[in-house]
Amino acid sequence: MYRTLIAVGIVASAWVAPMEAAMAETLMLSVKDAAMTEDGQTGRPALQIHLDPQSAKAFGEMTIRHLSSVVEVSLDGKILIAPRVQSPIVEGSLQIVGDFSEAEIAAMVERINSGAQLEVRAVQE
Repeated sequence: MYRTLIAVGIVASAWVAPMEAAMAETLMLSVKDAAMTEDGQTGRPALQIHLDPQSAKAFGEMTIRHLSSVVEVSLDGKILIAPRVQSPIVEGSLQIVGDFSEAEIAAMVERINSGAQLEVRAVQE
């Protein structure tokens, strides 16, 4: 498919490959804040993350493009979770629940609030 971009009086057309043929998509997300919370269903410690506006928009668009796909969320190269996207996540916040201790969640909160970015990658199946 062709898409046309009009910017400052210049018109350019570019070929945009269909999503099925695209390489795995990866985003680096900037976090506004992170905190330890409790999962309402299991009572386990959880990581609550609020993305900055630009990252929230990019992540929301990614989850729309990759509905029913697996998306890996990593911190410092370690995959935290790899859920299947059930619905678009457009609010800019997410909760990560897993087999984490309170100490592990606290360490992640400290690392993220110190400026670490989250890496999110859509997994091609």
